[in-house]
Amino acid sequence: MPELVSAPPMGTLTAQVAKATEEMWLLLEGQIDEAAASLAKVIDLEARRISDQSLAEVAAEVALDRLEPIVQKEIAAGFRDTIRDNVQRDPEAVGWQRKTRGAGSCQFCRMLAAKGAIYSKATATFAAHERCHCVAQPVWDDGVGPEASAMQYVASKRKRSAAEKKALRDYLNENYPAPVKPVDLDAVAL
Repeated sequence: MPELVSAPPMGTLTAQVAKATEEMWLLLEGQIDEAAASLAKVIDLEARRISDQSLAEVAAEVALDRLEPIVQKEIAAGFRDTIRDNVQRDPEAVGWQRKTRGAGSCQFCRMLAAKGAIYSKATATFAAHERCHCVAQPVWDDGVGPEASAMQYVASKRKRSAAEKKALRDYLNENYPAPVKPVDLDAVAL
């Protein structure tokens, strides 16, 4: 019987929510100039002719835009981690695969899912980033695809050295055409 994995890391999630809603908290504390200065870094306030009264509306829009990928990633992480962890416990499973969803999948995800690669090591995590719509899929038949390559395992590591990050970028650029909006691999949370 499948078992759900543990809850998300609350410390990390709390910090992400606090950062996403930073300007709203500044406004609540009466720090209007600080909130406006912070918002001006992400949106052209003068072009939108923002008044002090509508600054709160802009802060809420910015916060929602920042929160959406955080919430989506955390919800998806529960599904992905549940599949991955249960596959590791199942003696009949040979591993799990990453499945990309849609033509807009980034280089990173396409490389990790390449050729039906099977992740069989218990140490292979499901590396994901904001707005990642990939899923983990259990593999029951050993003939479905090849085991993940060394580069795919490097990409699935929780932490990568500067040399590993450079090698990964070079590999992606050489083997997978960049999507319309490239992913910042330094920002990929593992």
